[in-house]
Amino acid sequence: MLVTFGRGRAYGMGRLFLQGPSEFDLTVLVDRGDPLLQRLAEEEEGGHRLEPGEWACYGEAQSFEEFMAWLNVKGHREVALKNSLGKWLDHVVAGMKKRTAVRAQNRSS
Repeated sequence: MLVTFGRGRAYGMGRLFLQGPSEFDLTVLVDRGDPLLQRLAEEEEGGHRLEPGEWACYGEAQSFEEFMAWLNVKGHREVALKNSLGKWLDHVVAGMKKRTAVRAQNRSS
């Protein structure tokens, strides 16, 4: 979250929240035989896919950057997401790093 105060900027929570696909999205993927389903099946082994209504959170800069690298630029929705997030990448990562530093400082106090 980007919050502005006068001329300056402060970066809110330092987290990125993701929501699992809707039931409708999953139905559409299955009905049209989308290749994304094969990718999901391969990547889910040993991992976890967000179910409809579930949320996940990226709070560490490295995991967020790994997520950005994972996005498939050949998919029209994923490339749109990657482009949108890319515009804010520096701000989001800075917020995550600041949040991590504050948490580490609070633990040592």
